[in-house]
Amino acid sequence: MGWQMGTDDELPFRIVRLISSIRLAVREKVNERLAPLDLTVAQWAVVVYLAEGRADTLTGLSRLMENDRGAMSRMLDRLQSKGLVQRFDHPDDARAVHVKLTGQGLRLYPAIRPMIADVLSDTNRGFATDELQRLEAYLQRMQANLDLNQS
Repeated sequence: MGWQMGTDDELPFRIVRLISSIRLAVREKVNERLAPLDLTVAQWAVVVYLAEGRADTLTGLSRLMENDRGAMSRMLDRLQSKGLVQRFDHPDDARAVHVKLTGQGLRLYPAIRPMIADVLSDTNRGFATDELQRLEAYLQRMQANLDLNQS
């Protein structure tokens, strides 16, 4: 997919398509790197969210991953069968399912991080640090614009 020059009113569409295309390509590359470990990028994301304390329940993971509870439960089944996570009932809320990493899952997080960093490094090849910082700032502004419009 090449970059097409067009009218200014097409620019927002091209930018969104590029962001989407880059996201999918990174996901593909990460999946390739994780394949020998019998993990997918989505499964690794669960490990990351749990390791970084961004979620600790099935519902919280579902929200972060934009999955319904059923799909998240099936993913947790797979991760549990691999010995990476364990689930348990919340002591104060029988409806809540808590999730935590096992020792094996905790060791996996830092071990995989360099593999992901390699993919991201390839993605950012040829960019100076200040260029990446500007890109990050632009994307943060786009995100803030969306957040403002949700109110």
